[in-house]
Amino acid sequence: MPSMFETIGPSATVDNIGGITVLGVNQPVLSRTSRLMKRSMDLAGAAVLSLLSLPLLALAAIAIKLDSRGPVFFVQDRIGQDGRRLRIIKFRTMVADAEQRKDELR
Repeated sequence: MPSMFETIGPSATVDNIGGITVLGVNQPVLSRTSRLMKRSMDLAGAAVLSLLSLPLLALAAIAIKLDSRGPVFFVQDRIGQDGRRLRIIKFRTMVADAEQRKDELR
């Protein structure tokens, strides 16, 4: 049987704080080359998945258009991390003027 210290790996540390044993997990540290490789693979994977999902997204857009009047996409401004504004765009899953009819629809 391996000891506990052999199984937690190099990114974990065991500390003693006020007589209490605590386990800390450090952030993984990647070299510049490894970060570049990871970023490249993330972008390539996202591009491939986006292309593969395109037919399904097109079918969803057609279904929304056939089901009701109004735009296919819902656009909304939101507040993100550190108070930054960001605009989200998603498929519309409600009536076109739902924002204006909130009280009525409740």
